[in-house]
Amino acid sequence: MQNTILDQEGEASALSEPAKANTRIVYVFLYSGILFVAFAVNWFAQKYSPEHIRVNPYFLPLCAVVIFKAMIIIFIIAQRNFLKLFPRSSILNLMFLCALIGFITACCFTLMLQPFFEMTVYERIINMLERVATMAVITTIVSFFIAFQLKTKKTAWLIIMLIALLLLLSSIGMYFSKQL
Repeated sequence: MQNTILDQEGEASALSEPAKANTRIVYVFLYSGILFVAFAVNWFAQKYSPEHIRVNPYFLPLCAVVIFKAMIIIFIIAQRNFLKLFPRSSILNLMFLCALIGFITACCFTLMLQPFFEMTVYERIINMLERVATMAVITTIVSFFIAFQLKTKKTAWLIIMLIALLLLLSSIGMYFSKQL
């Protein structure tokens, strides 16, 4: 009889609170692992590709675009699956989910890269903190836009926010380029 319980809004809810928490944790680690594999494959493709490919000026920007697209696709799939299981999740919950996925991936990926750098311990720590902080900011921004689109389906507002973000980043970039 307790297979399905209807909540106040008439939605079927078969999972108890501890099961929901476990599902969230599984989602975070599952998609963190998938994103980590994408990062690692991309990095190994860059590091161990033939010399004539690596000297191509379009190779590194192409690798960056590929990994950014992979990150967006993984975040969309993660948030859609999360919304199917928890339909009343807020934009903030969805954003936090992907920000956590990106943070865990960044920590694991930078730990994987540490043996490849010849640095002191202090430099390694600073390098890791910079990479993790940068990745956390990027994933939080990207996951907000994905969550906003999936939850509200207001594409016009999404485009306006993206344009505003690009203008803001452009202004900041021009300000700092003048300071140097």
